[in-house]
Amino acid sequence: MPTSLLIIIAVLAGSFSNVLIKIGTGQIPAVSVSLRSLLGIATNPYIVVGVFLTVVTFPTYTAIYQRMTLGQAFPLITSSMFVVATLASALFLKEALTPVNYLGIVVVVLGIWLMTR
Repeated sequence: MPTSLLIIIAVLAGSFSNVLIKIGTGQIPAVSVSLRSLLGIATNPYIVVGVFLTVVTFPTYTAIYQRMTLGQAFPLITSSMFVVATLASALFLKEALTPVNYLGIVVVVLGIWLMTR
């Protein structure tokens, strides 16, 4: 599988895992250290799928790290996840983005571009 496709999978899985976990946490009572709380987490479908996507990223990261240096791969993936998760939170969670947030996204994208040179 091409490295670029692995990166896209890692970024999308990592970003949407966080969006799904956020949706799921809004559907359960406040989390505490209790069996009831753990059951609420473990039985919420959004959280379960979010955790699954997090697990999916592990072999993807492994394959990427075999092909790229950590100094390139890690910033590329995490900063890309920041951009995708921010835009997804605005789209799916109706979280407000300010002009400064959009400027930050532009700066991060510029940084991603510079890191890949």
